[in-house]
Amino acid sequence: MKNGYFNDVFKSLQKNTEKKSLGINFVTLKGYEYWIRMLRISKNYPDADDSIGIFPKENASRILKGITTHFELLNKAEDRKPKVKGKVSRSRTSEIDACFYGNDDVDKSESYRNRKRAISKIRDTIKNSGSSGDIKYVTHSTLVGEDIFNGPAKKIFYEGITKELMDILKHQKNICDPYLKRLDIVQKAFNLDSVEMEILIFSWIFFKKDICEPLRDMIGSRRFGDCVFVDVFASIYPELDIEKACYNKSSLKRMGLVDNDLEISKRIGLFLDGVSGNDLDSLYFKIYDGNNVPYKKLCNNNPKVEVAFDLLKHVKLNQGINIFFYGVEGTGKTELAKAIAKELRRPLVLTNISIDGVHRESKEDSTIQERLGSIMFAATKYQNKRVILLVDEADVILNCCEKGALNFFLEQIKVPVIWISNDIRFIENSTLRRFDYSIAFERLDSEKRLQIWQSVISEQGTGKMLDPLTVQQFADTFPITAGGVTQAIAGAKLLQETGSKIPPEQAVRIIADAQTNLLSLNCEYAKRNKESHAPKYILDALNVEGDMNRIMKVMQSFNAKWETMQEMDCPESLNILFYGVPGTGKTELAKHIARTLNRKLIVKKASDLLDCYVGETEKKIRKMFREAEEKKAILFLDEADSMLSERAGSEHSWEVSQVNELLTQMENFKGIFIAATNFNDNLDAASRRRFALKLKFNYLKPDGIEKVWQAFFPKVECSAAARDLKALAPGDFKAVYDTFKYYEESEVTTDSILEALRHEIECKNTREGRRMGL
Repeated sequence: MKNGYFNDVFKSLQKNTEKKSLGINFVTLKGYEYWIRMLRISKNYPDADDSIGIFPKENASRILKGITTHFELLNKAEDRKPKVKGKVSRSRTSEIDACFYGNDDVDKSESYRNRKRAISKIRDTIKNSGSSGDIKYVTHSTLVGEDIFNGPAKKIFYEGITKELMDILKHQKNICDPYLKRLDIVQKAFNLDSVEMEILIFSWIFFKKDICEPLRDMIGSRRFGDCVFVDVFASIYPELDIEKACYNKSSLKRMGLVDNDLEISKRIGLFLDGVSGNDLDSLYFKIYDGNNVPYKKLCNNNPKVEVAFDLLKHVKLNQGINIFFYGVEGTGKTELAKAIAKELRRPLVLTNISIDGVHRESKEDSTIQERLGSIMFAATKYQNKRVILLVDEADVILNCCEKGALNFFLEQIKVPVIWISNDIRFIENSTLRRFDYSIAFERLDSEKRLQIWQSVISEQGTGKMLDPLTVQQFADTFPITAGGVTQAIAGAKLLQETGSKIPPEQAVRIIADAQTNLLSLNCEYAKRNKESHAPKYILDALNVEGDMNRIMKVMQSFNAKWETMQEMDCPESLNILFYGVPGTGKTELAKHIARTLNRKLIVKKASDLLDCYVGETEKKIRKMFREAEEKKAILFLDEADSMLSERAGSEHSWEVSQVNELLTQMENFKGIFIAATNFNDNLDAASRRRFALKLKFNYLKPDGIEKVWQAFFPKVECSAAARDLKALAPGDFKAVYDTFKYYEESEVTTDSILEALRHEIECKNTREGRRMGL
């Protein structure tokens, strides 16, 4: 703050409060027109002081002189009347009047004296008033509420106002000010006819400007009782067809310039007032000129992306096409749109422009109308040019706009548009059908996240800060978006540059973990595909009914065919059912199969799919199969009995629909699907037929017990008593191993292991292996 700050404040305030004459501009003159039209049709009038306040001093003086002349004539007429003789009682007021006016006026009427006082005050005000318009206050102190301001006096007063207004308009021949220039810009930009312009100007001036405030107050009178501003406009412009100018196909409505109550768009109001400058286009859209990720890197030969690219590439001029990108936030929808536009060498027009004072995600109808108007304005401007419109964060429009109006709106757009939304739950199907093509964006897997990490590291120039293995670990662990990765890398870089003692790797991990927790993202899925807890996996130790060598050969044969399957090939799947008692190695066998076939394994549990909302479980089932098919991964569903229970005993329709959906997806899947259950008897009978291979897992045989023992405890001898144990599964060995790894080596003996295994068996709900007591 500089010295003399408040001196400058004082000078500014003094300058702003200097008395100035009322300027004549387009807004003022148009306001005068509304005054004339309203006074002609109204039986009531606005306040007298407000009426005088709209004029410059000279005009106001003439109006007041006219009313004083009227009062003088009335008083002269009363002077000519014969005086009534007789004693007149004097009140205190009469005595004051006698002192002020003289004794001859004591016998005059009260109205006579009021008129004489009013004449005197009006003359003094006119004489002493400056150029600021102070003259208006004379009416409040001398006329309003007095009986002298009756019907004839009001008529003369407002006839004088109308005459002065007409005289002002008469002498304004060639007015040209910034308001008029901006109106001309709007008219040409939106191709508005004369009637539409009158409505727009009325919405802007009559509703918003101070000169019309007294007229807006009149709307509460009986002449305009219980009406809206549309009726007011129709009353003062009876010759204009307002219905045609305001119906849905009109430019005013399509472009969102006014709403149903003739309320002007805030965006247009700011432009006409000159607050936002003279660049109308910038209020509605802007051309993206920033950087973007190369298209080839984002596409990565994905046929779904290539379809969108080709549709946008070959669309004809003056032809609309609506492409819809939807799904999880932060998965690259906007980046893909930018990349496509860049690759096609077409301007990307961003229509998601916020307005000062209005939150762009507000669900109010007026804000939705502003967004639609922005899109339509850009679409109209570029209708005959090769561009792509981008409607980012379109959730509010698509979820909240009335479906009939939205469907009609989509049909009017004659340029390519990419719509982006994170949430489609409440969009009507009739609206979704209007999109020519759509791509669903799921949460990124570790491979795609690794590409993001590598890209961000390259952009930030921090290639030496983290080693490749650490970057891979971060990509596997943190399910954050590109923005979160950028925060982590940039934050660690800043700490390193400022001399922080925190190692860069630790800083990245802390920031990424904070972002993950802030967004309530779940990292657990990254840990599900772990290797076996056993030192090594022994397939021939399992007690599986069937020839495992033949089964593995079948899987390898299908895997070879799977390698050759194309996107458009008919669905073909290998469905396998693992069933049997818990802990017998079903999940570990699925992992072994994935490693053998060199495939990724997607592990899902019933709890991952079940949802409390009707229909959401089915969506998750579809998503699960789609994810596995896109990644060409083996899909393993644990606890499958929860999803494939017997439909005959279902009490609710949604229980049946969940089973139907899972069976449908199994039939239409391209890949290997493995379902595991501990309760085979609970499975739906029809579902069993869908599995080409059914493997039953039993408790370990003596040879299997010895092999698993040696795998977990190679330094301890397996006793004959251990080989004879019943109801023993590989899972029991894992439980014992997890406990004994904290023991001293001397405590891990044959007897201690045997006792622990017997304890695991006793804890099971089975009769096998139990000894009869006498």
